[in-house]
Amino acid sequence: MKSSFSKRIISFVAIAAMLAMPLLVNAQRRTRPRLRRAPRRTATATVVAPLVPIGTNLKIRIEDSLSSKDSRVGDKFTATALDPVRFNEGTVTGHVSSIQKSGKIKGRTSMNLAFDSIRLSDGRSGTLHGYVTRVYGSDSGRA
Repeated sequence: MKSSFSKRIISFVAIAAMLAMPLLVNAQRRTRPRLRRAPRRTATATVVAPLVPIGTNLKIRIEDSLSSKDSRVGDKFTATALDPVRFNEGTVTGHVSSIQKSGKIKGRTSMNLAFDSIRLSDGRSGTLHGYVTRVYGSDSGRA
């Protein structure tokens, strides 16, 4: 008798499990379906070749008067590109990035310039990163 009772319990559990399976699957299907959204498109920066190739030496003439006495950090200046010819008459804009006033003993003053952009005579423009390597002219040291 115990074996028939245990068989009934096992069959009852098996039937209950088989009936419960479709309920579990249906329960999972009744949740709100997930909407598949297209990935958000963010503004992607397209890589553009620099207007002035890396390593190019530009000879420029600063059009504004800059002096360590009167100029302040952040003052804007403009310059005209002279050489190489393909950048001839391009307008360079920049700003004074730092000024180190001379001390009373050593008397050394320095001014660092940062270049922001260049606009060529054909209308193209772009950012310009560079540094001063040489100062020409009679006012050397006063640039």
